[in-house]
Order: sequence, then C-alpha cells, then structure tokens
Amino acid sequence: MKNLFSILRFPFLMSIALLAFAQTNVALSAPLVAQITASETEIELGETVTLSLSDANGETDLAYRWAAYIKGSWRANQGGTLSSRNAASTTWTPPADQTGVYVITGSIRDAGTRAGAGRQNQDSIEITVTQVVSNARYAVTITSDPGDNKIYGLGDTISLSLKPTGTINRIYSVSGGTPEIKIKMDPSYGEKTASYTSSSPVNELHFEYTVVEPNFSPKGIAIIGSSLDLNGATFTINGTAASNIGFPGVLHDPNHKVDWRLPSDPDLPRLSNLLILSLIQVLITRMD
Repeated sequence: MKNLFSILRFPFLMSIALLAFAQTNVALSAPLVAQITASETEIELGETVTLSLSDANGETDLAYRWAAYIKGSWRANQGGTLSSRNAASTTWTPPADQTGVYVITGSIRDAGTRAGAGRQNQDSIEITVTQVVSNARYAVTITSDPGDNKIYGLGDTISLSLKPTGTINRIYSVSGGTPEIKIKMDPSYGEKTASYTSSSPVNELHFEYTVVEPNFSPKGIAIIGSSLDLNGATFTINGTAASNIGFPGVLHDPNHKVDWRLPSDPDLPRLSNLLILSLIQVLITRMD
C-alpha cells in the first residue's frame, strides 16, 4: 500500500507504471502472423516438398496444423492432412495419380499456456503437381559429363538427349525453329531452357544449356516431363510430322549439380579463402 500511495502522490510515477503495463499488454496480445515457405512450388508425382511454417514475428512454442487440398475442389478426401502438430516444418508427397494445383494451408495458434492465449493465424501456398508420363515412347537423359566433382561451373554446357525407348530406329528431322526442353534447378533459381542443337542420323535429338550466373543447384539438375516445346519448328519422324512428344520427368540428379561460382574447367585449381589470405600476407611481407 505504501508503494501505491507513493505512486499516487507522484503523477509521473503513475505514468511510468501505466506505460509499463501497456507495453506488457501489447507484447502479450501481439497478433500472430503465419508464414509458409516451400523447398519447391512445382513438383512431379513421386517428389517430396519440404514445407516450413512459422510466425513472421519470431514467436515460438506455438501449435501447428497443416492441410492440403486440390485447388477448386475442396473435398476432404482429396489431399488429406499433413501431420505436423507442434513442429514448424513437415514434408509432403502428393497422393498417387492426383495432379493439379494444391493449396497447402498451415495454421498456428497460441498453445494456451500463457497470457494472450487464443491468438491464431494461417497462411497458404500453392504447389503445382505434374504428371510423370509412364510407359512413354521417349526418354530424355543428361549426357554431358560435369567432371570428377559432379558439378557444372560457369560456362559449362549441360547436354540432353531425347530418344525413343523402343528398339526400332526412326529418322528424326527438325526444321524451321529451335525446339526446347525445360530443366529445373533448385527452387530459387527456377526452370531453364535447353535448346535444340542437332540430331544424330537416327533416334536422337540433342539439347544444350550453358551455365550462367546465378545458376545454382546443389541437389542436381531435374528434367521437366513432357516439356518439349517445338517453338515454331517442324519435327518429323520417318518423314511424318510429329507433336505431343511425351517423356517421363527426371528427378534432381546429384551426379549433375550446378554452381556458377566454380570455374568451367574442373581441373583448374580452386584456392580456398584461407590460402588466398596467406598468399596476400606473404606478398605484403616481401614488399615491406
């Protein structure tokens, strides 16, 4: 009581007390802001995406819930629920044979163990799931060699080959344009286009992509299934015009990684930062 009378006798003390209470109250009742990030936003059936859910304001010890639905068809039996309560990240693999644009929803809420309980918020992200063509008549493979380190550096060429899966030889012909096939690096660096360069006498088309800054794919290169774009070209097989050439996608291949920061020649020595600093110190010492 004595302290209370002291505060009442001195208005400025009351102001400080009220300000402290207000700040505490604001801190306890600050809104939660859910935020979802994804390792990839375009995957193929059979691939797995890693999802992270957090409070944008950095608050922890929250309860988490996930759900996945096909966009435009909000039926409970499509997509299912992601089990990740009390964890800020989870992995999700799309159900078999269900392609389309999925809406992944994640919600966070105060667990109710402290003042300010009851706060909650949610965020959503769209994941596009495409079909890997099964029993395809064609296949695309990566034919270039990144070297012993399995990494393509700046200026290196990534080569692809499109060929039929059967044993019958067919004569391919391309004219009037430049067909393209899409490859995929890690999510932040997106899809790239490998352009047609030549065809062998039978059964094979060649495509190339040259590594530029800031290409980076520590998981390796992937190939987008059925992504052949004739791009104005006429494509014939045994003299007959062909279109809709489907082929299975290729998941990220760790034997074909990309890092633009590396020189194109894998045999070129790569000095570590520590070694570079040591050389500089030696040069400075000799100059002195």
